[in-house]
Amino acid sequence: MEMTNLKKICCSAILFLGFISFAGASVFQTDYKFESIYIYSFTKYLEWPEGTVKDQFVIGAYSYSPIMQDLMTATTGKKSGNATIVVRVVNSTDELESCQMLFIPSEKENELMQLSKIAASKHILLITEGKNTLQKGAAINLVHVDGKLKFEINESVIKKSGLKVSSQLLSLAILVM
Repeated sequence: MEMTNLKKICCSAILFLGFISFAGASVFQTDYKFESIYIYSFTKYLEWPEGTVKDQFVIGAYSYSPIMQDLMTATTGKKSGNATIVVRVVNSTDELESCQMLFIPSEKENELMQLSKIAASKHILLITEGKNTLQKGAAINLVHVDGKLKFEINESVIKKSGLKVSSQLLSLAILVM
């Protein structure tokens, strides 16, 4: 009888520890569903120079990122102005020209300064998710504050890229540079 109780206690402990490990791991994962909704929403509060957006409004992700699936879901059937939103993986700087927005995952932020030089001349809005990326050339940085998704804006980078940002979007940012 004691062996059966010991087995129950051991099984319960293993299940409990497994649950705690699983729950704890999910707290630290990025919630790309909300980041994707934010990225889509930014299209409504920014204006690109006339003639730079044709039939498609391209949101790129620099190299494959877990955000891709959620970004595709958030933008399926959506438009930015009259242009259909398309989501693409961008694997090299040669592919940037087709983008209006580019999401740079944290693991690629070491290339941000190089990308920002190209983006400014091509009217591409760079969006990041790291620390101190506004100082390195990002236009918008997604951050988590007290468990909530927020964003920071580098207004001068946006203007340098030839884009116009609405005062409404600026008022929602937690930091404007």
